[in-house]
Amino acid sequence: MAFFDFIRRPKPEAPAQPAVSLPEPYKFGTYQVELSKPEVPKIKESSKGKWIEYGEHNDYPEVLLSFLETSSLHNGITQGKSYLIAGNRVLIDGLPYEEWHDQSPADDAVKMALFLENLGDPLFDIKSNLALDYTISGSFALEIIWSMDFTRIAKINYVPWSRLRPEARDAEGKINHYYYSEDWTQYNRYFKKGQQEPLKIQAFDPYSKLQSGTPVPEDYPYQHTQILFVKNHWPGYDYFGRPVYQGALTDISADSKLSLFYLGAVENGFTPSVLITYTEPVASEEEARSIGKNIQKEFTIKGAGRKIMVLFANSPETAPKVEPLNVQNLDQQMIALQDQLQNAIVTGHGVTSPELVGVTVPGQLGSGDLELKWNIFYNNIIKKDRLVIERVYNQLAKLNGITQKITFETINPLA
Repeated sequence: MAFFDFIRRPKPEAPAQPAVSLPEPYKFGTYQVELSKPEVPKIKESSKGKWIEYGEHNDYPEVLLSFLETSSLHNGITQGKSYLIAGNRVLIDGLPYEEWHDQSPADDAVKMALFLENLGDPLFDIKSNLALDYTISGSFALEIIWSMDFTRIAKINYVPWSRLRPEARDAEGKINHYYYSEDWTQYNRYFKKGQQEPLKIQAFDPYSKLQSGTPVPEDYPYQHTQILFVKNHWPGYDYFGRPVYQGALTDISADSKLSLFYLGAVENGFTPSVLITYTEPVASEEEARSIGKNIQKEFTIKGAGRKIMVLFANSPETAPKVEPLNVQNLDQQMIALQDQLQNAIVTGHGVTSPELVGVTVPGQLGSGDLELKWNIFYNNIIKKDRLVIERVYNQLAKLNGITQKITFETINPLA
């Protein structure tokens, strides 16, 4: 690689051969580093439709999902927490479902089997999806399909929370519809009049249920397909849930960028490894480029992260002086920064000990009473979030005439 900005004109009155010339005077640019921070999601009514936008470009769900791809610690904690929230087996009145089914009256067993196993995707599997969505975003969603006579729920399907946007609340503060799209980016700045809008679906309303034998009125205001959207509560988040780790997003973002920095250092080398200076004039820029390329090809291995810098000058006196910008104890500073980020991410997730969610953080292994930390973590995070999903299951089951209590078996990571 040739760096021609360092070549200077020869001063002799009659040079024997043409030298490489560059415009003068030399100008050295400055690079300004601007510190950034993750976007605070803007929640506003769209000017292109009746839905509520989430984020500057209506893409904040994708922002949250992208952090899972770039921060290994954040991804590991998220997966571990959602696994513990979903729990193991489904319990009916405290008994494993299979055991309860075998010893229950036939009518109760059929109702429960229909609800858990045959309503769309099995609710045994759906609970894992809901736990993951709730951990990522503080919200989750289900598609509820009523029977033709509105006497029971005929089908339940999982819906990714990131594909939904709510309608603006009415005068009574109620959300009446949700909009569904697999790609919300098409409704941003390039939205055109007449373009197909997102699918509009009525919000879930338990008052849709009718008693058996009641005819469905012709002007019945409810649709058979409805969206149940569940979110946690946080001031200012009236339409969407708030991730519990929202306060640590700056640290998660920094951890992602630090990983990219390490990748770049390994693959390409942040600074050249060898500096070669030619002090004889070259005939042209093409010749200088050819020399630089040949040296790189001859003495470097592709992908090894080693670089050679080639400079050209017309004499030793005009050779450029290159001084590296040394940062003292850079390796120790990077280690300290990574430790700080890891601690902040663990704290932001409310994890009392990383081992409890199956991740390792140097310096935090086997410290303190793990059983005590598990009890605190379980009661403050896992149990609280699981109750949200269990409550939804029981409310939906009640609409189908099921009175038994549905819970999820706790997974003890210390067992």
